[in-house]
Amino acid sequence: MVVTNHSRQGDTYQLELVDLTGHMVSGATAKLPLLKPNQTVQPPLVSASNHLAYYLDGDIDIRSLDPSGHTALVKTIAAGANAILAFAVSPDDQRIAVATITQASDDAKDTGLGYVEDLAGQGVNRVALWNNSKTSALRWPIGWHGQNLVDDIDDCQIPSNYDGNGPIPQQACSYHVVDSRSGNRAAVVCEN
Repeated sequence: MVVTNHSRQGDTYQLELVDLTGHMVSGATAKLPLLKPNQTVQPPLVSASNHLAYYLDGDIDIRSLDPSGHTALVKTIAAGANAILAFAVSPDDQRIAVATITQASDDAKDTGLGYVEDLAGQGVNRVALWNNSKTSALRWPIGWHGQNLVDDIDDCQIPSNYDGNGPIPQQACSYHVVDSRSGNRAAVVCEN
């Protein structure tokens, strides 16, 4: 999977599915989410399962793309209208992990909420994962390992990574592996 427009020029980006020989097999154009007030982080706009690619289209819609080029709206997350939205879909296309992050002008007032729920429906089988504040709010899902979610913790005390054209991708400070059924941490990698 290839994603274009990391510099956020204009208001769209492209998602391309590439086969093992390096040839593009399908693609889609999506709307970039609006930069939120005080936003300094830029979580990934895409997630992949064993069968589909998923992408954020604008602020609130998550769509799927299959190798034939068919796209479909799979989920709407209204909180994305006012918060930075991040997500990761499980390999079996059954569950979705979601994070909403609100950054304030004072880092001590940042908030972040994370949960897992069924991909189909709204709020079905929801499991709360975190409700953080301050620098711990900068946490989002990045992938799955079986039934466990892997999340990126960006709580480093580093200078702002705003380059004048928009936020630039963050580097994680640590990762958590979280049981998606209970919300309990299974492992921590590189945490201070």
